[in-house]
Amino acid sequence: MINKKSSIIISTFISLLFLLSACNPKEIYSEFHSLPDAIWNKNNPAVFEVEVQDSTLAYDLFINVRNNNNYSFQNLWLFIESNDETGNITKDTLNIELADIYGKWHGKGFSIYSLSFPYKESYRYPNCGKYTYKIEHGMREETLLGVSDIGFVVSKGGNK
Repeated sequence: MINKKSSIIISTFISLLFLLSACNPKEIYSEFHSLPDAIWNKNNPAVFEVEVQDSTLAYDLFINVRNNNNYSFQNLWLFIESNDETGNITKDTLNIELADIYGKWHGKGFSIYSLSFPYKESYRYPNCGKYTYKIEHGMREETLLGVSDIGFVVSKGGNK
């Protein structure tokens, strides 16, 4: 029989192992924005600020989406606007397929599904400095139900 003190030590050890295994040394930036009540309004973009310290490296950029069964579409259109400290602005449109034609979610999970989608691979930033990414949904509905989190990850190139 395990006593209470041993149980706490074992739980702490398992939690520490989980945290260490979740770390990715290639990631230079990783952040999630939680959407209250899993509701995403068009006028509420997720904003991410990435500090790039080495413009000679290639980077892989990912968009992460967490959704639940209340999301009623197969895909998710995103409008992504990025700008740097010099005022250069770029805009992209991205279509992420969250489910197959039968409604089976592509992401990992049971009641909340998490999907990481490549945005740019082997991308070289033109300059060092701060880059701001603004991500808003581009769906016809003003308000989307079932999207709980939007994430943005930047990793050193070669991280698939």
